[in-house]
Amino acid sequence: MTDLTPSEVLFEAAKDEWEKTLQCPFLQQLARGTLPRELFSRYMVHDLLYLERYIKAAGRVLAKARDISQKTCLARMLEDTLAETRSVHIPLMERLGISKEEVRKTHLYPVAEEYADYLYEKASEGFLEGFTCLLCCSWVYAYLAQRLAEEFPGAKRHPLYGQWIKNYTGKEYRKSNDELKDNFDQAAKDASPEKIEKLRGIFLACGRYENGFWDELGR
Repeated sequence: MTDLTPSEVLFEAAKDEWEKTLQCPFLQQLARGTLPRELFSRYMVHDLLYLERYIKAAGRVLAKARDISQKTCLARMLEDTLAETRSVHIPLMERLGISKEEVRKTHLYPVAEEYADYLYEKASEGFLEGFTCLLCCSWVYAYLAQRLAEEFPGAKRHPLYGQWIKNYTGKEYRKSNDELKDNFDQAAKDASPEKIEKLRGIFLACGRYENGFWDELGR
């Protein structure tokens, strides 16, 4: 494990959890194009509400950034997240007929609420702790979408769900995620083994929250 970069150590900790997430009914049905439309609508609303909390926590991490490279990377990530809501969530929600009133009246699933609270707690605890959470949130989507696209080659062509796959397998999203990994590795390169082990536990906890969220959506 000593030859691995910090981000690779985190990935090794969470990859089994991510593979488990791939098998959840919601994602399998989405990739096959058999997901009930109402479940996708539910996902879009809850994901948008979660992203609002995510952006607040990310702002705290950005405030703790140590150098210009980290600040630039995280500021761009925040900008990309806002762009994601404009390019993916808003258009799809309009197609699904989801109103602003419906979003306003929706309460996050308890697991998503706990995840958002955990993210904010870690963002307040320290820069690397918060950065670890942000990295998991970004990376897991890139991983899941790529694996689904490989397993279901026709998934990108679905008239509704294909946009989700295309967004998270797209060049720009992959580039942004790779930049996050590179900046995380630079920030954590001098971290002690004890610190890396702590971050490993945080990354795994985020992976389990992600799994719980997708599992809840499929119920």
